[in-house]
Amino acid sequence: MISTGHYLLPVLSYGIIGAGGVFSAASAASTASELSKQLQGAQSKILVTVEGTREVAVKAAEEAGWGSNGGGRVLLMSEGREWELKVIRKNGQLSPNIIDQCDKLPWQTITDPHELENSLVILIYSSGTTGLPKGKLMVPSHRVESQLS
Repeated sequence: MISTGHYLLPVLSYGIIGAGGVFSAASAASTASELSKQLQGAQSKILVTVEGTREVAVKAAEEAGWGSNGGGRVLLMSEGREWELKVIRKNGQLSPNIIDQCDKLPWQTITDPHELENSLVILIYSSGTTGLPKGKLMVPSHRVESQLS
């Protein structure tokens, strides 16, 4: 996710985690090159952006080898009253809203403490003040498991 402090960012992050994904946020000040390295290093599958960071997001996705306009893997999150996610298509056009308010996800319940402690949920990148940003793998027990370069 690359955003300018979107009010629905917590909802998006919990939704990604609840669906079994790993959430990672990028600074809105990231360059396309920095973001591209983050996408590649984290082996990201999709990138969510807002209108204010759309140009950088698309360029980063292209640099990461995702294809024209992000190859259908860049999603634009609305900033209005209604929450919408639209796919930026290869031709640059937007898809219809892919959020179905009536659709319910089968949330996984993890009851095994070992599995819970070792489940990657968030990948946080440092600011890179001493070089390129570095990724920190976060698990629910709040322990730092390892570091990505």
